Parts: sequence; C-alpha cells; structure tokens
Amino acid sequence: MIYFHGGGWVIDDLDTHDALIWFAEHRSRLGFATDRIAVGGNSAGAHFSVAAARSANARVAGLVNLQLLLYPVMCRPNSKARVASPIPIQYKRAGPHE
Repeated sequence: MIYFHGGGWVIDDLDTHDALIWFAEHRSRLGFATDRIAVGGNSAGAHFSVAAARSANARVAGLVNLQLLLYPVMCRPNSKARVASPIPIQYKRAGPHE
C-alpha cells in the first residue's frame, strides 16, 4: 500500500501522482505483487490517495484496485463550495472471509 499521510494539503502537485506511477512501473523489480496496488491515507492524505488513484486509473485502467480512506476530507476547509465528493467511491463491507 502506498500511504499518503494527512497534513492539510501541504503538498499537492504531480509528486503524489508521479510517485504512484513510479511505484507501478518499478513494483516487480522492488519485489511487490504485480497484480494489485492499494493506496490509502488519512484526512488530506486520503484526499490525495483518491486523486492519485483516479489519475493512475485514467492512464492504466484498473491499476489501483483498493483504497483505504481514513476520515477522508472531501471538501477543502474554507472552501465556499460545500458539496459531496465529485469522486465516485464504492464502499464494500468486508465479510468474515475477506
């Protein structure tokens, strides 16, 4: 899992997206599973992980296939727009064998 730590949008540029793509391109050589990538984060980091996953999946369909979002911020503080996330998120409740 690539984990984006929260911190109030201190850094949000192509680095978050590029880190995910770099990992995807080098995961086999690094000894990680090649058939799945998970991203996650807390607070603003959860927001970054969703954005990075969307960007990566737009480049390579299905590249990121799991997200762990811990108290995600879906609307920036002090933003005049108070809307739900424009990012479609599917929730799945884990069963006893998952």
